[in-house]
Amino acid sequence: TTGVYDSGLSAGKIENIRNDQLKYEIMNLYNHYYKRLVYNGEILDGVIGQIDLHRDEYFDRANMKLKSWDYIKSPEFLLKIDYLKGRNIEYTFLTQENVKEIKRIINSISDELENN
Repeated sequence: TTGVYDSGLSAGKIENIRNDQLKYEIMNLYNHYYKRLVYNGEILDGVIGQIDLHRDEYFDRANMKLKSWDYIKSPEFLLKIDYLKGRNIEYTFLTQENVKEIKRIINSISDELENN
């Protein structure tokens, strides 16, 4: 995706867009929103990895059952879960906001193409 944008930028095609607002939105799409979407997605993947990493402390995968209720009720476990839940909520929200903005910009591009 970014390769096409980079080629267009190098060839001066982005600069030839007459609608300055649309030109800015396209540049912002690739230079900001797309990168943020990838970054936030990687963070969410990391949260899933952290959950997976700590799962063996309380869950027996082979027998598909909990190892210890005491561990699950411990302050340490609750702190980990609250931390991961907070990160998940935060980065899910940021990812959803980036997707909304990307869709808005795509709609602007579609409108411009229909009108020209």
